[in-house]
Amino acid sequence: TTVSALCEALSDHFGLPAAELAAFSGQRQLGGDERVAPRAAVDLWPLSRLEVSVCTCCCGRGIGDVEVFVNPDSNKADDGNACLGKPHFSGKTDDKGICRLTVTSDEHDLCITPPVAALENVDGSAGRGYGRRTVCVGRAAAQREEVGVDTPIYVYAVPQPDSHESDVVAEPKCLSVFACADLRRVPSDAQHVSGTLRAAGHTDIRLGSPTDAVSVVWKEPAESHAGGDDKVCPLLGLSVDVLPSSDLLWEASEASPSGPPCGYLRLVPGPALLGCLKKSFVLRLEQRPDLRLALEDFPDVGSVIRRAAEELRCEPGDIGVFNLEGTKRSEAAAVQPGQVFLADFLAPLTVRVLVPES
Repeated sequence: TTVSALCEALSDHFGLPAAELAAFSGQRQLGGDERVAPRAAVDLWPLSRLEVSVCTCCCGRGIGDVEVFVNPDSNKADDGNACLGKPHFSGKTDDKGICRLTVTSDEHDLCITPPVAALENVDGSAGRGYGRRTVCVGRAAAQREEVGVDTPIYVYAVPQPDSHESDVVAEPKCLSVFACADLRRVPSDAQHVSGTLRAAGHTDIRLGSPTDAVSVVWKEPAESHAGGDDKVCPLLGLSVDVLPSSDLLWEASEASPSGPPCGYLRLVPGPALLGCLKKSFVLRLEQRPDLRLALEDFPDVGSVIRRAAEELRCEPGDIGVFNLEGTKRSEAAAVQPGQVFLADFLAPLTVRVLVPES
């Protein structure tokens, strides 16, 4: 007899239509046209629908092309030998992060392969154990299970090469700051970023070693996705706040208008440039907030004077720049990282010297 005929014959026994029954030989589901040999051992199971949603924890957006496994290790005993277990099923998520499976009505072991290899199990199990949980699938309605994917972020800096060729090895004036989702993509010469990482809607997170993942506490996947597809991912606007004592100035890079609407999914293919940390100095103007300026834009005091004149809306010749000791600086003097300058108006001073008559 065929499997279809067997399901038809036993449908009344199960109280289900034949289309909602499936026959298995071991862990393999038999096709409807396959023939069942006499005295063969065949398992007959009622079927149910299981919908698995795989999404990011940062904004709850679905992740496509993720493998979903049901009972992946059911044919292995504790000692690794083959044994009779539950049927196993597998599939992949669509572009919305949804995987729809028809499985047996039972208690199942569910897990996925994460989109980032760095999230794989440390035991080398090809990531199949990620998000592992037990789900009970019944016939009352389609069972829906949410699997939130962690979003570890690694932030690091690398020196930006100087555009001017020189035989003299000098300290770089700019550090390019990158973020990535995979520890293995952090270069060996990566430098620590002194400061905090800012993500929309979250308190600033102190940055540690380049190989330490930034820990952001996200909401549960369903709550995270409450804003729908119009919600802006907090990882799209990552920025760095430097320490007040630092002589570095943060300059964010322009975000690309293309790419996934989820910031984390943009980090999955490889590192993304967040911005630059530039060597800087401070210019103080009377009754105005201090200005922190990039050294590469103002290499000498003359350029600082012109910048101060723009702020004070006057001619550069009316402005003088002084150090903290009150010494007026020459326009040709070079500006050094971390220096503090005072800018003030210059006024003519006439000194008359009287010499007594002899």
